[in-house]
Amino acid sequence: SDLARNVAIDRFRRSQRELEASTFVADVEVFSELPSQQQALLIKQIVLALPPKLRDVFVLSQLEGLTHQEIARLKGISVKTVEWRMRKAFACCAAAMQD
Repeated sequence: SDLARNVAIDRFRRSQRELEASTFVADVEVFSELPSQQQALLIKQIVLALPPKLRDVFVLSQLEGLTHQEIARLKGISVKTVEWRMRKAFACCAAAMQD
């Protein structure tokens, strides 16, 4: 049924987001040897270097704790767009941390 398919898709998307979030956290932990001030500065620089549209949703989600639905309403964009921007932001942050 459509409902079962939608539930399965939602679960898959949620697990993808959790995987991406855990990958980002793991990448952040690479810097745990750095003094905390240096680490905080590096992470701040990486986030500030994100393109503005990606940075906005990333900050609202990761620092402000808003849900994707709340961000979509606030920014006047679709939830799918929020999800896409979050995936892109995580990818950019992960790439920057590996440089």
